[in-house]
Parts: sequence; C-alpha cells; structure tokens
Amino acid sequence: MTSPPLVNSVPRSHALATRVLIVDDEAMNRAMLGGMVKRHGYRVIDTGDGSQVLDLIAEDVGLVLLDIVMPEMDGFEVLTRLRRIRSAVELPVIMVTASDDKDQVVKAFRLGANDFITKPVDVDIAMARIETQMQLRNSQAALRESEERYALAADGTNDGLWDWQVSSGEVYISPRCKSMLGLGPDDELASIDDLLMRIHTDDRKRVEWELNAHLQGLIPHFEAELRMQRDDESFPWVLCRGTAIRNENGVATRMAGSLTDITEGKVADALTGLPNRLLFRDRLQRAIDRRLGKFAVLYLDLDNFKLVNDSLGHEAGDQLLIAVAKRLENSVRKSECIIARLGGDEFTVLLEGIDSAQEAKQVAQRIIDAVSQPITIERGGREVFPTVSVGISYVEGRGRKVDDILREADTAMYNAKSNGKSGYRLFETEMHQQAKQRLDIESELRRALERNEIHLEYQPIVELGTGKLSCVEALVRWEHSRLGSVSPLKFIPIAEENGLIEPLGIAILKMACNQLARWKQARPACEDLSVNINLSSKQLSSNEIVDVIAEILDEENLQPRDLQVEITESALMENPHQGVRLLKSMRNLGVRIGIDDFGTGYSSLHCLHQLPLDYLKIDHSFVNEMTHSKDKVAIISTILALAHHMNLSVVAEGIETDEQRLQLLGMGAEFGQGFLFARPLTSRQLLSLVDEMEAR
Repeated sequence: MTSPPLVNSVPRSHALATRVLIVDDEAMNRAMLGGMVKRHGYRVIDTGDGSQVLDLIAEDVGLVLLDIVMPEMDGFEVLTRLRRIRSAVELPVIMVTASDDKDQVVKAFRLGANDFITKPVDVDIAMARIETQMQLRNSQAALRESEERYALAADGTNDGLWDWQVSSGEVYISPRCKSMLGLGPDDELASIDDLLMRIHTDDRKRVEWELNAHLQGLIPHFEAELRMQRDDESFPWVLCRGTAIRNENGVATRMAGSLTDITEGKVADALTGLPNRLLFRDRLQRAIDRRLGKFAVLYLDLDNFKLVNDSLGHEAGDQLLIAVAKRLENSVRKSECIIARLGGDEFTVLLEGIDSAQEAKQVAQRIIDAVSQPITIERGGREVFPTVSVGISYVEGRGRKVDDILREADTAMYNAKSNGKSGYRLFETEMHQQAKQRLDIESELRRALERNEIHLEYQPIVELGTGKLSCVEALVRWEHSRLGSVSPLKFIPIAEENGLIEPLGIAILKMACNQLARWKQARPACEDLSVNINLSSKQLSSNEIVDVIAEILDEENLQPRDLQVEITESALMENPHQGVRLLKSMRNLGVRIGIDDFGTGYSSLHCLHQLPLDYLKIDHSFVNEMTHSKDKVAIISTILALAHHMNLSVVAEGIETDEQRLQLLGMGAEFGQGFLFARPLTSRQLLSLVDEMEAR
C-alpha cells in the first residue's frame, strides 16, 4: 500500500521529477528495488557502476537510491561527488545499506544523504521514505513556503510535519500527522494549545519546559519523546522534533518540525506498554543534562519471578508483569516521573522534582505496598502473591553518568534482596565494596568445588532426656586461600541466585552421605545414626532432586531412613505446590522430613497439614530468650502443642544452658541441638564424641 503523503501533494502534472535512479552493483537488488518503485508510479533507471551516476543525472531524475557497498567506487564517494553539483534539496539521496552500523549512517548524513533504508527492505517503510523525499524535492520547486517547511524537517523525521506561527499560535499539521492523531483529512487544530493538550498529563510539564527552553535559545534543538492522545483515547509514543526560526533580534517567530510514531520496538516495551531501556536511559541523561535540582532512580526486581514462570508457565509470567506494570503506574502518578521496563522482571522509575532521599523512600514503600497485593492469574484462576525489592540511587550535584547511577540503584536493589526481599535500600558508598566482594565470591565459588575448598562440619542432635546422640546436622563450610573462611550466609544466597546451588547441593549431599557411611563402618555405635541436610528453595523446585537422593543413597549403601531433609518455611512457601509434591516423593522413598527454623516463616496450617512431616525445629531465637520472655515461652508451647497434635517430634535449636534444656524437656520437647551439647565438629571430632558417649 502506498503511504499517504506528508504534505499537500503537488499535482503530478506540475512535478519537476518522476524518475528514480537506482545505483547498486547487484542486478537482483536493482530489479527488486526497481519493481517496488515502479509499482508506486515512478519511472526507473539503474546502473551497477557508481562512476556513471553523474552522467545519468538529468532534470527528470528526482531521487537516487544509492547502495553504500560497491566495488571500485562505493556509495560514500558517489554521494560526495553528487553533492558537489546537486544539493540535498535539489536531489534527494537515500542510502541503501545491509548494515545497522550507526557510524555508517552518521557518515552518510554528514556527506549529505537525506535518509537511509536497510536491507532486507521493508516495502512500506521504504516507499514512505521515498514518497517523503520526492514530495520534499518537488514541493521545494513549487512553493517557497514548502521550502522552509521541508528544510526544517530534514533535521527531524519524515513521518508527520507540523508548523507553528509562534506569535499567533496558529498551527499546521500534515495529513500524515493528522492520521497519527486519529484525525480525519478535513479536521484542523485551532491553535498550538490544541496540540499540547493532547500530550499525556505525565509528560506535559516536561515537554513544555523543553519547548520553552528551545524558544528562549537555551537549547539548540527541540526533541522529546512523549505520549500523545489519539481520538480513540489511546496514547502512542511519538518522537517530536523541531527547530525555531528567529528574527534579527533572536526572537522565535516560527517553529516547524516532525512527529514520528516510535511505539513499536523503539521506546515502548511490547508486553507492558511502558517505556523501555532505551527511552529510560535517554530520559535519565536528559535529567543529568538539565542539572535541575535533585532526582532519584528506583531499580525494581520482582522476588521469585522465575518460580511463577517455571510452575505456571510463561503466559502466567507475562500476565503478572502486565499487572505489576499497571500497579506501578497507579502508585507513581507524577508529571516528573517515568516508569520503564528494562527487561525480564526488572523495572525502573525516574523521579524528578523531589527535595530529599526521604521522598524517594516513600515512593519506594508505596510501590512495594501496591505490588504486594495478591494477583489472580486468568489462566487456571491461580492466585499469586508478588513482592518486589527496590534499590534507590539519590542524585544531587553534577558530573554524574547514566551507567553509574543505574549501577548504584542496582547494587542497592541486590542489597535489599539479601536483607529479606520485599523491601527497599538507599545506595550507600559501602555497598560498592560489598558488590565487589559479592562478585569475587561468585567467581571463586564456581571453582571452590574443583579445588576441594568446600567441606562439612556436623552438629549433634541429642535426646533431651538421656543425652543420647540421635543424629547430626551437616553444615557447609568454605575455606578459601585468599578470602579466608566465607560464611554460608554470604555464599549460599549467591549460589541460589546464580544457578550454583544445585551442583553445590548435590556435592553437599554426596559428602554427607559418604561420611555417614564411613562412620557406620568405623563404629557400631553409629549404626542408628542419621544425617540432616538442608534443601534450598531452588533445590526444592528441581524435579530431579528425588532421583538424585535415591541414587546417592544407593551408591553409599545407605537406607533412606539414614537421611533427614530439612527445609525452611520461607523456602517451602516460595513454591508450595511443587514443594509438597517433591516432599511427598521423598517421604515415599523413606527419607524423613523436617521444617527448620519453625515459627519464623509464613507457612499456613493448611499447607502444614498437607506436608509429610516427621519433626519441627524450634528456631534458636525463641530458645535464646525463653528464660526471660513469657512471650517466647508461649510461642514454644504453642509449637509443641501443634507438633504433638500432628504426631510430630520437636527439635529445639540453640540450647546453651542446662536451664534451657530442663525447661524445654519439661514442656515436652524430645530433642535438642546447641552449644550445650557440642559446637559444629569435624568428622574426626564427631567420632571422638561418639567414643566419649560410649565410655560413659
């Protein structure tokens, strides 16, 4: 379909040129371009030799399609020679290139190209650009008014044109511009105010500031991305460009420019309709360049989004992202703000016109509260409970860079995730060092298993009444030659986030089972001993984990009852349906199941009743304070009553005094773990403890 003209067309009978010269060394390309142009009413001549172009230029040649890459004389040399005798107004040249190299495009424009099209050629786009350039060329000869209009448009885009008489407010818009706004061919705008009122309220203040800055001579060109309302009430993204004409006193008397629809694949995210990374970076750079006051960047990342994709499918994930995007727009309604989706489950917010970091924190909390409301996924009617972690980079002063600001906000976001998720953190300079340390740990962790730097220690769990050793909990340790002793609290979350937890978890499982098998061979007293290992949320999402456990038990000639698997409430609740299914499979295998740190998570009683549990572990935080806190005693009593009602045994963690042991024993707890009995031990120390207990 032929693209509509951008301005009122000069009748074909009055046109000065209707012929297009195609210059390309490939005959097939010339044939394809020639056929396309002929179908739209133009005559064609072509050549494969750039040196012949000057001889073929005649008055009836109105436009040149010029390939860049050609033997002997390339398109840049041909263009240079053309511009010595014919200006861009007299003879438009559209460069044809198979490369998306920005430098080539910039070079072509600097040498005098009017436009460019890329291979493979999109017919509609190519003909729109050809029509535009032909109209510009022919209208220059027909009307003096059009000469100014189209010359100004050369710095902008060719999709739609507008022309504003500043003193009177009268505005002209081209037919293409009307089409973009959903107006009919006969519809007119009374004044510039009618055009400005179509700008989205969230963009209008910023656009008006930039427009006035250009009129006052503060910036050389006007250029802004904005949303503009169509008559159907939709808000497509457009790129608006313009340049003012000034009188001898430098006062702007007239301004003209172009309007380009850039919604598709340019600055809008295809899924959510929000601005994308490209536009966000551009807006952030403008905020830096304007040097107006203070602003903040919020970096958002959905917590556990991968679990939604993995368990409910990508369609459900897309629905969640769309719902979150709408909530972001509803929770941040300021004209000095832009919300963008960078990709995946990452969003950013640019807040301008704020006076303090506290204002940015308030916005972050408002976003967290809005996002965390339950969302019903249409497919299957499943309800999900999204949460988001937010990092804040607060900016005041000059000389900042886009990448530095985004990196700060991203670093603060990861800090928020590592502190429990569903929260926000303001960037602090100390976080840079933490981020470097985190990167260092991640890099070294990938080689830790190969270097045998990962080992286990074992903490005994005893019967509170008799002091008899019941089982041991395997605790992972990492000793690095340069980093020293690295805490599991640091490297386990990194392993979970970077896909290292599965090989690490399998290695821990193998080491624990192998050690237990050797103990059983070395000491008859260890015959009934079992070992506890902890599973993370990522391991609990692996469909292969049950088969892996069965295989390792078989390799070590162990019985399933020799292994006890512990999970935390929070790990279970990240994907409860998958977690329940896998735990039931483990229980069917014969492995014992326990809930670690019970009372600190958010598991529901309904979910708890569905689990094939053998025991609960009371978190050490309750035990530590039980001797001087009636509230903690009440919580422990409640957990014990619940466990015994469900025929579960109870292990109390963190016992350090005999007073605590006796009080827990009196309340009905069967097992205990803590420094009162033993600190984490090496395998050799554990055997010594077994021997010591046997000798009593």
